[in-house]
Formats: sequence, C-alpha cells, structure tokens
Amino acid sequence: MKTVAKWGFYIILIILFRMVNDYVPRDIDSELLPYVESFEKWTGTKLQGRYYSIKFARQYPGVAAVALGMNNDDAVIVRVDPIIWARLSKQQRSWLVYHELAHDVHNSIHDTSFLMNRSIPVFLTDQILEAAKDQYLITLRNGTNKI
Repeated sequence: MKTVAKWGFYIILIILFRMVNDYVPRDIDSELLPYVESFEKWTGTKLQGRYYSIKFARQYPGVAAVALGMNNDDAVIVRVDPIIWARLSKQQRSWLVYHELAHDVHNSIHDTSFLMNRSIPVFLTDQILEAAKDQYLITLRNGTNKI
C-alpha cells in the first residue's frame, strides 16, 4: 500500500510541475498579437513555454523596435515604438515584428537575409514580404541566420 501511495504522490507532483511549466505569462498588446501569431505559424515556432512580452513602448529617435530577449532562450521581449508603428503599412508592420521576433526567438543577426536587413523597405508588397519570409526560412534551416 505504501508503494501505491508513493507512486500516487509522484504522479500528482509531476502533474503539478507540468501545470506550472505550462503557465507562462503571455503579455502581448492586442494590436501586435496577429503579427506574433503569423510569425509562429510561418516559422513553425511556438512561443509557448517561454516568458514573453511584446508591447508598445517609445524608443530612441529613429529606432522602430528592439528585441531585448535576444540570446536568452527563456524570454522573448520585444518593444515597438507606437509613433513609428502608426506610420507603417500593414506589410511594413509585419516585417518589423517578424524581424524583431527573428532576433529574439531565433537569435538571428543583421544582414543574414533580406528580412534581417537593418531597415524596413520603403516599398514593400505582399509578394516581396513572402519572398523575404521564404528566404529567411532557408537561412534558418541552414543555420546561416547567426553567422
């Protein structure tokens, strides 16, 4: 009987640890959420199980966003400047969020793909964005996003 009680205790303990591990704060501004979900979908990367905070916050002049959690695999922390955001097209907004999440989630560095260029393209169509995403996935698969 002691063995059964002992195993029951361990099973309950494992369940509790899994519940705690599954509950990680998700702090995303609602306007940014669709872009984050889109990034998760096309890269096949889930932010679940990590602490993440993706919010609007003023940045230094000329800085559209920052990836504060880069090189920290337990946290995704992105801050997007709301003033610059308001002036961007839908495609440019996607580009910006994808670029910062690529830094933060995959530790990608600048100039390893078109998506990882330092500036947001002024003229950006859906077709150009899709091509940049496809190219980024190739660099991700090849491991050349960090060189």
